[in-house]
Amino acid sequence: MLKDRRARICIAFLLLVVTVSLFISYLTPHNPQKVSGDSRFLPPGQGYLLGTDEFGRDVFGRVFTGARLTLGISFFSMVLAGIIGITLGVGAGFYRGILEKLVMRLIDITLCFPPIVVAIFVVSFFGSSAVHLTCVIGLLYVPRVARVVYSSVLTVREMQHVEASKSMGASNLRLMTVNILPNILAPAVVQFSLGMGHAVLMESGLSFLGLGPAPPAITWGRMVQQSARFMDISYFPVLWPSMLICLTILAFNILGDSLRDSMDPRLKSL
Repeated sequence: MLKDRRARICIAFLLLVVTVSLFISYLTPHNPQKVSGDSRFLPPGQGYLLGTDEFGRDVFGRVFTGARLTLGISFFSMVLAGIIGITLGVGAGFYRGILEKLVMRLIDITLCFPPIVVAIFVVSFFGSSAVHLTCVIGLLYVPRVARVVYSSVLTVREMQHVEASKSMGASNLRLMTVNILPNILAPAVVQFSLGMGHAVLMESGLSFLGLGPAPPAITWGRMVQQSARFMDISYFPVLWPSMLICLTILAFNILGDSLRDSMDPRLKSL
């Protein structure tokens, strides 16, 4: 994968965003929550690397402080989706029968509803904390992971090494964890990368609608929502978080494509 220049650029960009967000308190002298009436709508420069917003707060500090929460919610939601999706997909594909029908019909029903509508409905009832957002986004992505894993398991379970292990008396648990799981991780990893972009978009969209973590928590979507009303005065407070949302989603999508190309042996032979 690292032979792909696009993948190297995306990895470098994502590492840069994560690193700066982790050490942002050491990289800017300004408190991202500090309000300053004398510094409202300053352009980039003049002591503020990316300018200030409508309350005179440092946009650079706020953008990368918000990256912690936005990327954190996205990452842990995809971890949740991966754990549940792989478990359901492997179980349905290996055992077949009633479990297969139950899991796949439940997935089909879930996929009938637009994810953003379901997320708005659930968050409106249960609250918009970071934990709730993580659970909602993760559960909404479970069907995609489960379907991909399920289809891979149907192929792998018929391979000779699985049949050989079964004939030697291997338990079902060993067959699933030792013989099948390592061989279906490639598509699952690709789904994780693509899902990260999907999660960033959904979290930003919910925060933009006012359904994200409540202030003083900082997220990219809430930054765009709060500063969009003042674009006729200064567009910089909206530009930077919007640009990071777009570039981050693009980076995860390109990285997912590169992972698919590098981990699929059928594509290597072309």
